Amino acid sequence: MAIPSKQIGWSNESNLLWQVAKELEYLTKVTANVTTGLTDTQLRATPVPISPRPNTTGANGTTPYKLISLATTNANVIKASGGNLYSVIAIGLSSTVRYLKLYNKASAPTVGTDVPVMTIPVPANTQGAGISIPFSMGVNFPLGIAMAITSGFADNDTGAILAGEVIINLTYA
Repeated sequence: MAIPSKQIGWSNESNLLWQVAKELEYLTKVTANVTTGLTDTQLRATPVPISPRPNTTGANGTTPYKLISLATTNANVIKASGGNLYSVIAIGLSSTVRYLKLYNKASAPTVGTDVPVMTIPVPANTQGAGISIPFSMGVNFPLGIAMAITSGFADNDTGAILAGEVIINLTYA
């Protein structure tokens, strides 16, 4: 990405802004050509096109997850290794608020013993009420992503909910 010095008002190579632009151009080439084996001098002299990586796992490289609640605490593992959570959509079909609990864990949580890293109230309405939370930068779960849904907000709550009371849709990578 060469920026003509005339276009931005720089005219000689000793100018600090010109040097910064050249270093940025070099760094762009380095990150695009990490495995090419080119020398430092070759990288500085060789133009390198950068193209986006194709999406192979779904919208924006994320994987969808869907759960319609059962008559339990719905303890489930979503991703059994480290990952990022990018969105939560939770729909409540009960007359009482329910609580989605997210855990940094590579297996299904032991509800009431494991401590959730996030607790999200799911609005209540028998006609359907919901919440949508996008995490544009993702929320990191270094061990894994797990969840549960309980009838109470306390970390140690073990109250099961009824079947069909909550619908959960998540996206993760």
